[in-house]
Amino acid sequence: PTILKFENIYYAYCTHSADHPDMKRGIRLYTSNNLTNWEDQGFVITAQKSWGTSRFWAPDIIQKDGVFYLYYAADTRICVAKSQHPTGPFVELPQSPMEPETVRIDAHVFEDGGKYFFYYVHFNQGNEIWGGELNEDMVTLKPETVQRMIQPDQPWECHQAKIVEGPVVLKHNDVYYLTYSGSHFESPHYAVGYATSLSPLGPWTKYPHNPIMQSTAYAHGTAHHCITTSPDEKEIFIVYHRHHDLKNTEPRKLAIDRLRFVEQSDGTHRIEVHGPTATPQPIPSGSATGEH
Repeated sequence: PTILKFENIYYAYCTHSADHPDMKRGIRLYTSNNLTNWEDQGFVITAQKSWGTSRFWAPDIIQKDGVFYLYYAADTRICVAKSQHPTGPFVELPQSPMEPETVRIDAHVFEDGGKYFFYYVHFNQGNEIWGGELNEDMVTLKPETVQRMIQPDQPWECHQAKIVEGPVVLKHNDVYYLTYSGSHFESPHYAVGYATSLSPLGPWTKYPHNPIMQSTAYAHGTAHHCITTSPDEKEIFIVYHRHHDLKNTEPRKLAIDRLRFVEQSDGTHRIEVHGPTATPQPIPSGSATGEH
């Protein structure tokens, strides 16, 4: 899932895993005003309006100059569609996948100082995270900036396959945090970790105590996330998917838990996730309702 917070509404764009394994229909949209109660808005982009025909996965969205750019995987390539509103209609321009051909899945766009940086997964005997700077058109990359961010080289990233994927970048106290998922998504060991850098394109140093969120006895496959804030901006949340239950991967469920930056004795900040939780949690701060 990825969440856009716009004019006090949360828009959650999701892989529609009920269509597993082919996911032939498109990307699903849900809306909320409090991160707690959600309304299904149907498909925000469909195969009929896309270059792709199946495997509609892992969307990401960003606004630039009043235009919303929706990135998503289709047939293990990344497509881009744009709209004047978060609910669409979205038009895919051009009606072809991004280049180079190695731009595969799990798109993420991060704005910093007026520049837009694009992160994605490249297949190379496993999954690696690559990145580069976008041109003004928000569709093409500056080739001289494209480089590998991280590769799977730690044991927790190698269950069932060597995989790092699902990149999401944050900036906190002038430090860049590349949060990501490790191991195969079908593994109960699928988990979240992060790396830090002083530049949006690295070099990156992995946090030595990864993963920061992993499966438990009551929740498996807890990873591939986005990050958003409460209505009053005072709390940070990680929004991720988890396996349907302890025996079945699909259809996956959307889950939300709290995340925070914790100051260390050396003045740096580490990311801490309070999850996956198994009990009712307080609704996000600033929400209009007092429900749980």
